[in-house]
Amino acid sequence: MAMSARQWLVTSTLVLSALPMLVLSSTGSAQGNSRTFSETGKTVRGVFLEYWSAHGGLPQQGYPISEEIQEKNETDGKVYTVQYFERAVFEWHHENAGTPNEVLLSLLGNFRYIQKYPNGAPNQQPNNGQGSRIFPETGKRLGGPFLEYWLSKGGLAQQGLPISDEFSEVSDLDGKPYKVQYFERAVFEYHPENHPPYDILLSQLGTYRYRAKVASTQKPVGRLAFASKRDGNWDIYLMDADGSNVRRLTNDAAHDRYPAWSPDGKQIAFYSERGGNAKIYVMNADGSNQHPLTTGSTRDREPAWSPDGKYIAYSSQRGGEGLIYVMNADGSNVRQVSGGSSGGDAIPTWSPSGKQIAFMSSVVVGQTPGNTLLNEDIHIVDVDGTNLRKLTERPGVDGLPAWSRDNHIAFVSDRDGSPEIYVMDSDGSNVRRIAPGQDAAHPAWSSDSKYIAFVTELTRNNPDVMVMTADGSNIWRLTDNRAEDWLPAWLPIPTAP
Repeated sequence: MAMSARQWLVTSTLVLSALPMLVLSSTGSAQGNSRTFSETGKTVRGVFLEYWSAHGGLPQQGYPISEEIQEKNETDGKVYTVQYFERAVFEWHHENAGTPNEVLLSLLGNFRYIQKYPNGAPNQQPNNGQGSRIFPETGKRLGGPFLEYWLSKGGLAQQGLPISDEFSEVSDLDGKPYKVQYFERAVFEYHPENHPPYDILLSQLGTYRYRAKVASTQKPVGRLAFASKRDGNWDIYLMDADGSNVRRLTNDAAHDRYPAWSPDGKQIAFYSERGGNAKIYVMNADGSNQHPLTTGSTRDREPAWSPDGKYIAYSSQRGGEGLIYVMNADGSNVRQVSGGSSGGDAIPTWSPSGKQIAFMSSVVVGQTPGNTLLNEDIHIVDVDGTNLRKLTERPGVDGLPAWSRDNHIAFVSDRDGSPEIYVMDSDGSNVRRIAPGQDAAHPAWSSDSKYIAFVTELTRNNPDVMVMTADGSNIWRLTDNRAEDWLPAWLPIPTAP
């Protein structure tokens, strides 16, 4: 059975058998039925599919041209789950769940009109024909075939208010002039060469907007290592930062997980259960020369390389509970760093200076039949084990920390309900949520601190690797496999000496 993001979060505390098995439903429009459109290869799910079907389908909305992504709304500054269609952009408003306003359309007509005609479109002619209607909100008049279409195709909710009168415009798609009228959410084109109802067509505002978005957004480059069960067993894989060129690095009957790059990008540390117990291993970046760094009967997991490449931090049960240790990169000179807690310490991550380590520490707060209840917070400690302090302190889960080169810490928290990714300053201040509604786990920074890879379950029991800009405004899917894909790790860009 696949683990939800929260299950992974709590099982990372080294008390696997004692923890409750929590089941989370997927969030947002990923719930419910789905349909993949062969024309574009994109899938529409849940409330987005319901809205598409109930509000005109192909003629009104067009084909989907993107998957679901996170995007910051230019009107209110909030981040929403959205999906682009040829003629519209759907926004999921979870705060309106169960109401007609759960799915809203972006104001594409407004955006397009302001972009093309900042001083207003020239040569506008109000339709003063019989039965025409003026809208006092905008001072524009709607009549004739455009009014008939507006009334029959959703009116205000679907098309919005008219923001121009009629005028002639040359289409960006076919270069021909058409009579058009702009609305908040649409542009009507008059095609007299077509028989009704196809004499009124909607401009492909979603296509225009998506092209502009893709052209203006720089996608990440580089490579990521990750763990996957796509070949039936947990192994370490490598892929390019766009999700292509996937190749397998380990191929062992035992589980191999938690890849961590050396700062020069030449080696990958990971933990493996070869020999029946988890140990820290290292291999070359091409998968060759796999060998253990730790030995013995204790469980050693979650390696993290120091910024100078000289040391590896990891969690271990060698003291009877989960503790953070540091060793030389060749496995020698092991020393304890954290003091331990009732639920264990795990997930070490180094500060950019290499002088501090942040980690997740768990405290047992209760017991139910068959389950141990934990509270998790993020702690920070100097590498010599001194100056321990908390960065978070609240009931619930704050865990899976990842420290960026520009001195921010990404982590996962359930403080707003479900596990989501937050970022804070390295002293624990300025906490902000950047990936709402993603049911997210295991953030990992790119070495330029511009992107964060993470894991999400947009569909139940199918965790995949995603990547987003550091502000959460743009998100791309990297894997889409029926098996679990977890634990992304960016190939570092070596810093100048």
